[in-house]
Amino acid sequence: MKAPPQKTEAKLNIFALPSQTTLLFGLIVTVLLGTVFVGSIGPSPICTWPLALGLLFLPLRTFLARPERDFARHNLSPAGDDLADLQQAIETNAKAIGLRRTPRLVVSPSKRPLYTFGTRRHWYIAVNHEAALRLQESLEDPDVAPVAQARLIHELYHFKTGDYWQMGYTRELLRTVFLFMAWAATFFCGFGFLLIVAAPDFLQLDPTKLLEQAGNLTPEVRQMLLQIMPSPGEMEAVRQKAAVINLPLVLNFIVGATLPYVIMGGILWGLYWPKLWRMREFYADAGVVQAQGKATPYLSALTQIPLPLLKKYPYERSLAICQQGKGFLDIVREWWRRIKALLKRHPDAATRITCVKDPSQVIDNWVDAAILAGSLTLLLDILLVSPLTILYAGSWPMHFSTLAILVVVSLNLISPLAQGKSVWSDMLKIIVVVVALRLAWLLLTIGLMILLLVFAPDILSETLVAFVASSAHFAGYSDELIFDNLSAFVVKASILNLAQVLIIFFILMVALVLVAFLLRCLLTWYRFPQVNQRLMKVAYLVIGWVALLLGLTILPLITTALLRLTDLLNLPGIIVGALGLIIAATGLGLFIYAHRKYARRCPRCGTAVPGWYHVGKRCKACNALLHPWLIAEYEL
Repeated sequence: MKAPPQKTEAKLNIFALPSQTTLLFGLIVTVLLGTVFVGSIGPSPICTWPLALGLLFLPLRTFLARPERDFARHNLSPAGDDLADLQQAIETNAKAIGLRRTPRLVVSPSKRPLYTFGTRRHWYIAVNHEAALRLQESLEDPDVAPVAQARLIHELYHFKTGDYWQMGYTRELLRTVFLFMAWAATFFCGFGFLLIVAAPDFLQLDPTKLLEQAGNLTPEVRQMLLQIMPSPGEMEAVRQKAAVINLPLVLNFIVGATLPYVIMGGILWGLYWPKLWRMREFYADAGVVQAQGKATPYLSALTQIPLPLLKKYPYERSLAICQQGKGFLDIVREWWRRIKALLKRHPDAATRITCVKDPSQVIDNWVDAAILAGSLTLLLDILLVSPLTILYAGSWPMHFSTLAILVVVSLNLISPLAQGKSVWSDMLKIIVVVVALRLAWLLLTIGLMILLLVFAPDILSETLVAFVASSAHFAGYSDELIFDNLSAFVVKASILNLAQVLIIFFILMVALVLVAFLLRCLLTWYRFPQVNQRLMKVAYLVIGWVALLLGLTILPLITTALLRLTDLLNLPGIIVGALGLIIAATGLGLFIYAHRKYARRCPRCGTAVPGWYHVGKRCKACNALLHPWLIAEYEL
């Protein structure tokens, strides 16, 4: 059978769009660090900014020290003269793809495959010595040299995209948060139980009598210890303060402040960390085929099919791997494969081949984007009701999670808009899923409160008292720990929280419609100066502009009207809201001016170009390709 001719097709250049790897990295950092920083700038039962700084810099310190630990752990050493040709090939390919420095080749006696690691200033490619020799020999063989080169370029693109430091810092952040919070929960709970057991003896402790019982002390030493130890009056003051401390409530605070971070850190480590690994592989794959200008060598490296055979039958050999059955059992197996794939760090060959042939498949579809944004909402809701942040979240319950969802969904809209797809239906589905997940969590909480109110009101009262005492009371924001009317409290809390869910739905829909319209207009700025370097920066500014308008004006106004109606005329709030409106009006004016100047005009001939942009669009007058920087061309 005659093989179909190879052809070069215009594909979406995913490197010109927001990186999904960076988006996942930002999500993990937002969930773990953002909530702590939010608590540190608002009222909190304890001073949390040292915790925020510690969780920020401890992973950074460990990340910077990791290369030295890897050298010692895996017995790594610099490559010798026998691998000089391989090091030269690394340098040549690094310069070809535009790396600012050349990674150093290091070898290991272990059987670990080719991998990369390093910091922002020190880059390393590690490989087993025997495998390095085989790779060097392959580079000298014309028949398999493109395949070996594809493997090298794949590793180099981890440095090109910057995912090596994102992965390194994320790993240390997840490890630090999980271990630190687990240690804090264990230590403070154990210390609290010790205080509960030792409290009676401590309250009866008399330092003077204790010293009198120590008969082997000289008078000078006894007098010196008496001066150091607290006086009877001071000890009495300590006893009075200690007597009113409710140690079980203190333990409740400790568990409530640490356990959510332990659980959320485990979830992020189990589900989002593998996804971050998979995304970085997709981007490195795309870099290989773009750098080589053809997909066949890398497909040979993925499938282990000899390159001559793959060149002869490229479509039949590669597509056979991706074929899926259509029967009921095949569908069940496919869904089970997808579920297991969530825990895998490396995507399967079929998925990688599909993404090589169509790079737009790397970008999350609306289902993945909805799961991403919805899980972000749940994680933030759970962490923001911890005792460390509940006082801030109680004052501004809609701000942090709403703005985070807005940014995540907006960044996911850029890719389908660049392809000329309609995003309105998918955008509505994403917001519906996000709100439905949040509503389900809220209804579960409200339902549990109603059940306790009907069948066990005493338990509900004690639970609410413990919750308030572990947050607001210890911070001095609540003196009363008694709920006189439980029914009124449950009804009011239910109405306010349900109203917030509906308000967030409409706010997100209006904001995302505005963002999608502005981004679609932005993609028609064909005459924008240095468009390939600056257009995406303007897109980020547009998203930030809408988030700023929400954060400074709309959300504070709605939150205040809903929770604290008497504070609507508060002067600081009026000033901040007015500032947000001024910034929004200025930004909109600049956008309209630039749109009239640069939009819908061919950069070559100046002819009007009607309609919205899509990948591969050309000027009808001169046939000039519009936004060629959004296109990747390579042979399939």
